[in-house]
Amino acid sequence: MTVDPSILYSPVVRARAIDCLIRVVIPCLILLIVMLTVTPGRWWLQPQGPKGLWVQTFEDEFDTPTLDRLKWNIGYGWGRYNGNAWADGCVEARNVNVRNSQLLLRASGNVPSDSVCAEGRKRYSTAAVHTRGQFQQEYGYFEARIRVARGAGLLSAFWGKPADERWPPEIDIMEIRGRQPEEVSFSVHWTDPHDLSEQHETKTAQPLGPRDGFHIYGAAWTPRHIIYFVDGIEQARITRKDALKAQKSPFYLILNVEVGRDLPGNWVGGPNADTFWAAQTTMQVDWVRAWRRAL
Repeated sequence: MTVDPSILYSPVVRARAIDCLIRVVIPCLILLIVMLTVTPGRWWLQPQGPKGLWVQTFEDEFDTPTLDRLKWNIGYGWGRYNGNAWADGCVEARNVNVRNSQLLLRASGNVPSDSVCAEGRKRYSTAAVHTRGQFQQEYGYFEARIRVARGAGLLSAFWGKPADERWPPEIDIMEIRGRQPEEVSFSVHWTDPHDLSEQHETKTAQPLGPRDGFHIYGAAWTPRHIIYFVDGIEQARITRKDALKAQKSPFYLILNVEVGRDLPGNWVGGPNADTFWAAQTTMQVDWVRAWRRAL
């Protein structure tokens, strides 16, 4: 069978070739250029869990001798301690360290020595880091490989909030209580537009294996849903339209270990006599990554 070469020069074939070029080849070339020139980290790396093609926008494997201050600040975006009554810790720089390519966030039974902490009447020395001013993003996939702190009254968390410091909203990618380290909580917080009351939705799962092991916690955030993953497997999703609409804003990331106060109804609870003698009162972070969906 032979093909008439003149067919290749027909208007129909040329039109289809141009259409293919515009729809497929050029977008792929643009995406490749963006990945090679704009994307930080390893552009070919894809997240565990969510489907699709993703472009990496943030990565830290903590392979520098000290905390990379071009990516992180110590504390929270608004200050050194959580103003909520349930929280009894204040962030001190001595509890934030990088060692053996891991970020170490330590909770200590020592009374904070900083005057800022005394002003907040906080009784325990804790740790937190955040990316406000260095990295903020609206929508995408965010994940970290973490080994949580263990012990009564401790809370390990990986979460985000608006860069303009409004609260709510808030997205909790993971929260784990030290007294129940096999259970993961996933939450969103928002303000009811009618009565301005604080609202939240929380879901829990118990997907974890060894209590003291590392696990990968992630959340895929889109205008339609927030899907939570542990070790690449979906654990929960939130689809409430009012909750998702309230989250629309660039968020920055926070990693912290907090100490709770022993109050009636406090979900975290307070420490006991054994908490700070436990083998693991430090939250260890192997790496943190973020992506934006490409296709």
